[in-house]
Amino acid sequence: MKKSILSVLAIALAFAFTGCKDDLVAPEITLPEDAATPVFQLGDTQSALEGVTANDAKDGDVTANLSVLGLDYVGNTTLVYSAFDAANNVATAERPAVVGAARLCGTYSVSSMDMDFPEDDPIVYTATVKLSSVSATRILIENFASLNAEGEAYGDGTNTLVIDCAVETKAGTGQAKGTITYGPTSTEGVYTLLVADYTIEVPNTSEKFHLVDTFTLK
Repeated sequence: MKKSILSVLAIALAFAFTGCKDDLVAPEITLPEDAATPVFQLGDTQSALEGVTANDAKDGDVTANLSVLGLDYVGNTTLVYSAFDAANNVATAERPAVVGAARLCGTYSVSSMDMDFPEDDPIVYTATVKLSSVSATRILIENFASLNAEGEAYGDGTNTLVIDCAVETKAGTGQAKGTITYGPTSTEGVYTLLVADYTIEVPNTSEKFHLVDTFTLK
C-alpha cells in the first residue's frame, strides 16, 4: 500500500513538474528600425516604448508587459527593454539611444553659496536654463554663477552633468569646472531642482572660488 501511494505521488509530482515546464520560450521583442540614434528625454518611458512590441508563441501579444530602463541620465546610453509572458519567461532587448536634457530647462531661482566662506549669506539670483544648440545633451545657463555669463554643461551618461566653461569675473576670464546633479520631477515630469558644485579658477592669478548653487524651478 505504501509503495502504491509513493508511486502515485511520484507520478503526480512528475506531471506537475512537466506541466510547469510546458512553456520555456520567452516572448520576442521587436524594436523600431531607427534610421538614426533616437533621442528621448529624461524619464520619458512612454516615448521610448512607442513602436516597440512583444509577442509570445503561446500568449500572443504581450506588449502590455513591456518595460524599459536607461532613461535616468542625460547622455549617450543603451536602453534595456524587457517583457514577460504568463509563465514568467522574460525576454530582453537593447537599443542605443540618447537621453536629452530638455526637462531640465526653465527659469530658476538660485541660491549661491561660497564654500570658502560658508558663514556669508548666499547670493540669490535668477537663471535661465535652455538647451544648447550643440546637442540635446547639453544645456546653457544664462547668468551662470551670478556673473551674467553663459555656462555650459553636458551629460555624459552618469547621474550628473559636467560643467566646463569660461566665465567672466572681476579678476578676468576664469574657467568653471564641476558637476550638476538633477533632482526630483514635478507631476508634469519636469525636473524642479538642480545643484551645481563647481570651482572657478582665473589663470595667472591666485583667484579660486568653490561655489555650490542650488537651482529651484520657479
